[in-house]
Amino acid sequence: MSELVTLLTFVDIILLCLFFLIWGQKSLFPDYLTNVIAILISPVIVGTLYSISLFFSIQYVFLLCLPLLTIFPVFNNFRSKIIRILFPDYRFLWIIWIGILVFLMYTEKWGEWDAWAIWNLHAKFLYYETSWTSMLHPNLAWSHPDYPLLLPAMVASFWKAFGGIHAFVPAMISMLFYLLILYVLYSVCKPFVYIGILLMVALLLDVNFMNLVSSQYADSFMALLLLLIVILQTEKPANFHRWTGFLVSVALSVKNEGYVFLLAICIYIFIIEKNRFSAFISFFSGLIPLLIPALYFKLVYAPMNDLVAGQSGSVFDKLLSPYRYFHIIRFSLETLFTKYYTFVLLVILLRNFITSIRKEWLIPGLIIGFYLCIYLITPRDLLWHMSTSMKRLFHHIYPVVLFLLIKNIDLTAVNDLLKNKYLSLTGNKT
Repeated sequence: MSELVTLLTFVDIILLCLFFLIWGQKSLFPDYLTNVIAILISPVIVGTLYSISLFFSIQYVFLLCLPLLTIFPVFNNFRSKIIRILFPDYRFLWIIWIGILVFLMYTEKWGEWDAWAIWNLHAKFLYYETSWTSMLHPNLAWSHPDYPLLLPAMVASFWKAFGGIHAFVPAMISMLFYLLILYVLYSVCKPFVYIGILLMVALLLDVNFMNLVSSQYADSFMALLLLLIVILQTEKPANFHRWTGFLVSVALSVKNEGYVFLLAICIYIFIIEKNRFSAFISFFSGLIPLLIPALYFKLVYAPMNDLVAGQSGSVFDKLLSPYRYFHIIRFSLETLFTKYYTFVLLVILLRNFITSIRKEWLIPGLIIGFYLCIYLITPRDLLWHMSTSMKRLFHHIYPVVLFLLIKNIDLTAVNDLLKNKYLSLTGNKT
């Protein structure tokens, strides 16, 4: 049976990836967006199937047969698409190779604290189907058993495929999210290749960014999802509201902060869209499929979230406390200038090339605003809570604000400037 699970898992991954590549080609999605969605959605579906098998005590191998029955007949003419993925811009292949080496320099076996104490620990419980609910025991409350299961389920499903618990699996999944972030940001810079290279070099030299993407936390997954959500809202390809809803449902299946994504996107659609009703119908049609298993876990299995359970009558006093506002603002600015200095430096360097401020800035603005509001009412010690989580919450919006910065500047002027600088340094003539 284990050999069959291994075979079906990887066949499903390949077939699902091919299916969404063909779908994107027919739907006229941008190539890079199609590629990322196809690569990302395959393990998401496999991880979701594994969660459903645990919830309802269904043999996992039976659920793995479903993608074969539904998508196998539709494949044809995908060879050219695969070639474009395997052999993209040769410069980016060098960046990917260097990026992998840098990632391996930073990452550690089983990751940092949240990785081995929450995500990988939960995955180990999920690996054993008959006793996975042991992770919900009150004695393990420190491991946040209320957290959604998608990421641990993805890890556990690949452990099933490999026939055992291996440390390289969560590391490779974490590296996948990191490489997809690089791929998306590089792709949106085309055909301005010098800007893309500058951005990649800046990220690879960004110590805070590399520490977080290599930590094996769920935050890089969230950052990638938010990046794709904002790109959909910016580029507006076919059915973009439906795909936005789906990606939001993936986010709330990964971390509780996904519900903040949901609230922010709903407010954004309400404010920006003229035809709100049809936009919300499309959005919720994409949201529902993964929202159902996520809510099922929350309502049937998960204990109450500690931030909610710890609330008391002092909430109103916290909202009126100048001390809390002062320290939240102070800590936010400190985090921005000490951890996210790459963004600050890019804004300073490119300030003269900024031509507009896009309305999509509202999305990360709302999200970070809601995050800061949570600090106002947190039942935990405020300074401790911010010191352990704020840089990770900023990480959720970091790739997005870099993307929006790219979209707000005169790319031609910046690319020409970088090209001339490069040519002058190498002694070549323009």
